[in-house]
Amino acid sequence: MSLNSLASTRVAREAEARANVRILSSSSEDAVGPREDDVQNALSALVEYVPAETITLYIATVSSLPVLTAAVPALNALTVYIVFAALTPALFALVYAGKRRAAGESRWPGWRAWPWWPTVAATVAFLAWGLAVPDGPFSTTDSGRVLGSLVAIFVSTLLGVFGRFFTPKTT
Repeated sequence: MSLNSLASTRVAREAEARANVRILSSSSEDAVGPREDDVQNALSALVEYVPAETITLYIATVSSLPVLTAAVPALNALTVYIVFAALTPALFALVYAGKRRAAGESRWPGWRAWPWWPTVAATVAFLAWGLAVPDGPFSTTDSGRVLGSLVAIFVSTLLGVFGRFFTPKTT
């Protein structure tokens, strides 16, 4: 899922929660059964927090690293990995603030209302998937590449599972 989709989902959930509070205060009916968007298949849970924008830019940068290193000798795969790890939450914050603004809300919801779980989950997902990229900072051997790929799949699965606990429920 992209950071754009992750931010859109969060803003939509916030709007739905506000609407439900108004509805629940004026109605005594309870919703019955699971919501459609709560039912997910294994693939969607696997890629739910993977920041597609950051991963795409990272792969392009790592692919062009030999040329970039010729121009900037201090640049290496580890530095690029760290920069993109820091870029992930910053990009999410920008996209999220833009989505809130487009929805007519203030850009900054406050520290307590900030979507901490998607921010952290997207960053952790990047850290894991960044290891699976060929020519990444830690994939110097075949076993390192295989291990990076397994870590990426395992971490993505865990993030999807943990997301059910950390994502606020809107009913």
